Amino acid sequence: MLLAMLLGAGLGLAPAAPSRADDVGEEAKESRAEREKRKRKQHAVGEWAYKKLSESHELLADEKWAEALALMDEMSRRKRLNAHEQALMWQTYAYIQSSQEKYKQATESFEKCLALDALPEAAALNTQYNLGQLYMSIEDYDAAVKTLEDWLGKAENPAGSSYYLLAMAHVQNEDLPRALPHARSAVARAKAPVESWLQLLLSLEFELKHYRKVADVLEVLVTHFPSKTYYLQLSAIYNELDREKRALAVLELAYVQDLLDRESELLNLAQLYLFHDVPYRAAHVLEKGLEQKRIDDEADNWELLGNAWLQAREYDRVIAPLGRAAELSDDGEIYVRLAQVHMEREEFSEALAALEQAFAKGGLEEPGRAYLLLGITHSGAKRYSSARKAFNRAHKYEKSRKEARQWISHVEWQEAIH
Repeated sequence: MLLAMLLGAGLGLAPAAPSRADDVGEEAKESRAEREKRKRKQHAVGEWAYKKLSESHELLADEKWAEALALMDEMSRRKRLNAHEQALMWQTYAYIQSSQEKYKQATESFEKCLALDALPEAAALNTQYNLGQLYMSIEDYDAAVKTLEDWLGKAENPAGSSYYLLAMAHVQNEDLPRALPHARSAVARAKAPVESWLQLLLSLEFELKHYRKVADVLEVLVTHFPSKTYYLQLSAIYNELDREKRALAVLELAYVQDLLDRESELLNLAQLYLFHDVPYRAAHVLEKGLEQKRIDDEADNWELLGNAWLQAREYDRVIAPLGRAAELSDDGEIYVRLAQVHMEREEFSEALAALEQAFAKGGLEEPGRAYLLLGITHSGAKRYSSARKAFNRAHKYEKSRKEARQWISHVEWQEAIH
């Protein structure tokens, strides 16, 4: 809450050293006792003013805004206030107005407070910082940048939150290059990682195309604030940096933590496994996803599973997914592939059944190739007459004509010797 941040500055009633001497040379000539006396006089608060300010802050703490404001109005009508008392009055006005979310009025009150140049240095710096926050709240980003940059030049060992606020002011001003060093400083000064600060730095590094820095920030986010979003972003940026193995490792870690629950995420992981020649893991991701219905019951997905098992040389596990893919497909192409698998396993009757379904479904890209497989199937089962008919059909297609002629000769020779 903004009020809490503002109240953190305190009343500033206690005597404190001013921010700077009006005449350094003259001050140097003063004795220490004279200098302290002058400072005490400069920041003195009379009994009447002190009472009004104290009562107003007590009312402010109790959220009695009208009563607190009435005391400051009474104080503003007094003609004998010194500059320090006036500064404290305007500071208190700002606190009251901020608590009521009257940020524009609070900004004006803080401006009047600082214009008097009558607060101790620490209190003045706190007030200036609060003013910068208020400029942000009323979307006066130019003023916020100017005020906070000036404050940063005078503050000793500023906290990371100060750099974050200034970075945000530059972002709101659409000045990303000037925001970046402040965002980096905020993260560097944090005692422990702060997610919002890291998110800001991440967006700036990304927008400015510092992709290696993006990866560095995401590595911190994944470590301290693990979430699916950060894992996916880190994997994507590793791919952008041509670090594919790391991209896969990050997705694999997310999968192990059950963070990947969308079809696109699971398919991406499976395809990365296949790309990196890890088909067995790809198959398990696909199989589990289909069982859990996180991957849709569609021909392409079942075909991908069949291909994964095929690449893993798990031939016994290829048949079922390819069969399901063939059932769901709009054409007979996958039935042709299924027939090839059966033929490699010397399961000729199953291959024949798959090819019959392929022709029945139609839409084949290379019918001649399918007829060749049909002829080879009949030939393997020693059905030479049926094989010759199939090869003759294949001979009608240009792409399969040469091979069909060779098979016809082979069948004729087989018939001759039998």
